[in-house]
This record gives sequence, C-alpha cells and structure tokens, in this order.
Amino acid sequence: LDNEMGFLGDKYYVQDESSKKEFKKYLRSEKIDIEVKKVELSMVRTKNSLKDKKSSKKLRSITIFTHATYWDLIACILSIFNKKNKNCYFLKELVKKEKLISIRLHPSLNKKIALEEIKKIKEIPDYLKYEFINNKEENLITSLKSSNYCYFGISTYVNLAIELNKNVIAVETNHIYKPPIKRELLSSPNLRVVLPW
Repeated sequence: LDNEMGFLGDKYYVQDESSKKEFKKYLRSEKIDIEVKKVELSMVRTKNSLKDKKSSKKLRSITIFTHATYWDLIACILSIFNKKNKNCYFLKELVKKEKLISIRLHPSLNKKIALEEIKKIKEIPDYLKYEFINNKEENLITSLKSSNYCYFGISTYVNLAIELNKNVIAVETNHIYKPPIKRELLSSPNLRVVLPW
C-alpha cells in the first residue's frame, strides 16, 4: 500500500522483528531496494504492560479498534449486521441483546464526528449505544485484554490481538487490500475474516 501511494524512502521502520522479516521478504519479491529497520525499544508504540490503573475491570463483549478513517469504523459496524457473515451471526444476536458496542478510536478521529457518521448509515440500527474508550486512560493492551471480541479494519494491531489469543474479527474494509495480517497468523483459529457489505 505504501509503495503504491509513493511513501517509500531510503529506510522503512517497523515495530517488531517479525514485521521486519515479512516486509523484507515482500520488498525482495517486488525488487524494491529499501533498508528495513526495527525501531528502538523507546520508539515502540505499544508496550506489553498490564499496569493500567484507570482501566475498566469489566469485560467488554465487542470492541472495534479503528484505523485512521471513519469508514474503517463504519465498515466494522456494518459487518456485524451483514447476513453474509455466517461465521459471526452469533455476534449480531449478542449486539441485539446488549445494544452496546465499545469503540477505541484512532487518536486522529473525533468521537462527535464518528457518531455523526454512524447516524448517516441507515443499515446501522438506531437502538445501538456506543462506549468510547479513553485512549489516555487505558492503554491498547488493556483494551484488547478487556474485550471478548475484537474487530479490526486496516489496523496492523490486528496482529497483536491474534498473538494475544483474542477472538479477532478482521473486516475487509475495501475491495483492493486485505486486512494487514501477518502471513504466519492467517490460519489462526481465533481469527475470522468478514465483509461489511
């Protein structure tokens, strides 16, 4: 994706060793000569810390972890109600019963605008309530561990959730690119891939 958008430079930094290996393999296959480096520990965006004093102790049924677009959020919600996703039908019933979806918005997105965008989509039921997780008070690891089912669009954090053995639903949010799941995790038993439409 970055290559097609023209964002590649002389060096490309990744968060972990397995991402580095996979990206180097991809670059070789495409005959692209770019140095790939793993960031220093101080630059890692997600620390494996469970010490999160302000986080909720209750288990959330469903949490959507968005990337940097409102469409990512909308697609994840739509996938819950898509009849084609037979492997996740029970989640539609769960949402109908609880009428609640938890959302961890990307820091660049705004809660008010997110709610306005959701209201524009007639296929999303009006009875739903949304609980927005405060990113400043609860770290990503705690949000993942506090969620029974984790929905992802194009966020690479889908890999972390799979590795933490969470129930992961990866949503194909567009027709061109698949969710960014590492090859070695594609056959994970805790992963389901679904469509928004």
